Amino acid sequence: MAPSVTYLPDSVESDDDFDRILSSGLPIVLYLHGNLGTRGTYHRVDLYKVLTSLGYHVVALDYAGFGDSPGWPTEDGMAADARLVWDWIKTRGGESQRIYVWGHSLGSAAATLFVKRLCEEGNKYA
Repeated sequence: MAPSVTYLPDSVESDDDFDRILSSGLPIVLYLHGNLGTRGTYHRVDLYKVLTSLGYHVVALDYAGFGDSPGWPTEDGMAADARLVWDWIKTRGGESQRIYVWGHSLGSAAATLFVKRLCEEGNKYA
């Protein structure tokens, strides 16, 4: 039986929506995209739909310089962006929340550096 799927509304009025959904107990995929396009590129949205249908929440971000995020991408900056979102997910979903970091293409370098740093900090969830 397929898990219950919850999509966020088009507009979120408060953090309560995120808190409720991300603390539901379903695992979360932190998706770090490649160098072409943005977090909202059609083939990525299709992947999010597949993952969601399998019972995962998906949180995707645009690094500095991509999509609607200002600035210029750097290796350290992309890993820092991932860390910022990781911390945001942990705040919303709880410390024991299962988070899987998925990097695609360029995003795999950011994911590797980010998870390496988590491990060096002794993060027991990495």
